[in-house]
Amino acid sequence: SLGALQVRAAGYAQLHQRVLDLRDLLAVNVGGQFCVVWPDQCRANAKAIDHAASSAMRGIEAGTGTDQLLFTPPPEDQDALDKIKAKAHQLFLKMDRELLPLYEEGASRDERDHIRAEVEELSLELKDLTAALANGTRAEVEELIARNASSFSNSRTLFIGVAVGAIVLALLLGFILSWSLTGPTTSAWRGCPAAVRRPGRTSRRARSATS
Repeated sequence: SLGALQVRAAGYAQLHQRVLDLRDLLAVNVGGQFCVVWPDQCRANAKAIDHAASSAMRGIEAGTGTDQLLFTPPPEDQDALDKIKAKAHQLFLKMDRELLPLYEEGASRDERDHIRAEVEELSLELKDLTAALANGTRAEVEELIARNASSFSNSRTLFIGVAVGAIVLALLLGFILSWSLTGPTTSAWRGCPAAVRRPGRTSRRARSATS
């Protein structure tokens, strides 16, 4: 139904938005003069941001479940959701096991940026996956709405046609009924003698004949 499809579209759009928010968060740690002027503060901020991004990836992974979506996805969507879940988990592992440990190991910013470039690529792939699912479902909603509107228009045209036909039929039946009542009377009147049909003229002729 349209209502169920709209719920799915809203759920997938929300999942896609969470990925966009994640990418915005990751972008904070890319470049900028702040890290050149205040390297120590930059490192602390970058670590906090990467921890937040790691948690967001976990949230996106969990967000593909029925309990988070608040509806049961149809079988045709499950493959796409499985891919999104797997990609989000891959991102989390990249952050949790490769990037975040570099802060404890005292790795340079260049070393962290090397891993962060891989994270950026994975997040882009995740964005494409969620966008395809969200946009595809939204297109289904728009198509169903258009189809319903067309069906309504056709039904309205049919209703108007039937109504006009009923009016024409009623007028025709009224005419036939009227003719059936007045037609025989007119015919009988025409068949009467002239004296009956024009009594005034007959009386005048009678008076003229006797005078």
